[in-house]
Amino acid sequence: MSLQPYPPERVAICSHHLIIHAKVASTSLRGCGEPVAFNAPWDRPTIALIRDPLQRWVSGYVMYLADLARHQTGYVTFLPPHHFVYDVHTVQQAYKIRRDTHLIPFEEIQMYADRCGFTLPHLHSTPDLLKSCKAELIEWLKVNPHFKHQLKQHLRLDYQLRDKCVSVQSLPDSLFL
Repeated sequence: MSLQPYPPERVAICSHHLIIHAKVASTSLRGCGEPVAFNAPWDRPTIALIRDPLQRWVSGYVMYLADLARHQTGYVTFLPPHHFVYDVHTVQQAYKIRRDTHLIPFEEIQMYADRCGFTLPHLHSTPDLLKSCKAELIEWLKVNPHFKHQLKQHLRLDYQLRDKCVSVQSLPDSLFL
C-alpha cells in the first residue's frame, strides 16, 4: 500500500481556486476565500502565487526553527541547516502545482487582491527574534556558498515555476468573475 500525499490546500475565490503555499501569505489568503475540501473535484481553473524560491526557503527555515523552539526550549536560536527539506515551510512549491495552473509572481499579490476585489490583510509581521535569526541564516549562506549553490539546485523546479509566471493583468477576466 502506498501513501498518497494530501492534495494541495486551496480556496475558492471569484471563479477560480487559489492554491495555498506555506510562506506565501498563506494565512492571509486562506481567509480571503472559501475553503475547498481536499477531496473536492478540480472543477475550476487554478491560480498560484509563486514566491522567489530562495526567499521562501529562508523564511521557511526560520519558521521551522521557531516551531522547533516552541516544542523544545521556547527560545529561537539559529542552527545551521544540514539538508533542504524540514517541513511544509521548506518543501518546494512545485509539488502542489497542477500542469494547467496559472502562475503569478508573489510580488503581484496586491494586484491579485485588487483584481479579485478583496482587501488583503497582513496578519503576520516578522517578530524581532525571527528577524535576527533570518539575518544569521542569510549571513551563514553567504559564507557557505557550496550549500547555497546546492540549495538553489534543489529548488530548480521552483525556479522553473518562477520563470513561467505571468502578470496578474494578463490573466483572463473570466477568472475574476
